Amino acid sequence: MLLMRTFWPAPRDASAASPHYGGPGPDRLDELAAVLMESDAMADRRRALLATSEAQAQAHLQPMPTFLAQSHPMAAQIPALQAEAAQSGNVRVISGEAAQRLEADARWLYAQARGVADVLLASGDDPAVFGSMAAFLADGGDMDGWLAAHGAQYGLPSSIDGLDAAWTQWRAAHAPSPKPGAAQAR
Repeated sequence: MLLMRTFWPAPRDASAASPHYGGPGPDRLDELAAVLMESDAMADRRRALLATSEAQAQAHLQPMPTFLAQSHPMAAQIPALQAEAAQSGNVRVISGEAAQRLEADARWLYAQARGVADVLLASGDDPAVFGSMAAFLADGGDMDGWLAAHGAQYGLPSSIDGLDAAWTQWRAAHAPSPKPGAAQAR
């Protein structure tokens, strides 16, 4: 809420063509703010998920251009849920396989958001990076523009593709070590 009220003080337009899960800013910025507010134990659980098998990570993690542009997994559900509630007067509960898919998508989204936040902080060790980014985006800019204008100031690359490479390098450095005695691929 602090992020939304500080950088987007006007209420979000609920009639907007593209649904938002959080505030009027980019969904990923909402999620970065959310994970930065979590306890150390929760952050560690998210980091642990990122350190699971590479096959799982490849199945769930997004390249940086996709990650930064995507809506929250719940955002796609909002129009259908609102239409159903308006028509029937009932609120639908998502359950079964659909709920499991949404939960897995959200779990990995928040884990990736935590990892991206860690990358952004580790690059320049300046928490002001998030305020600078939010101000730029609130003024109508995009991440490529912010990185080009301010990335170097925070020790970051100057493009989303460069940030994607930094993300990939960070993940490789934080990958789980092979178990002792496990056969090594040559």
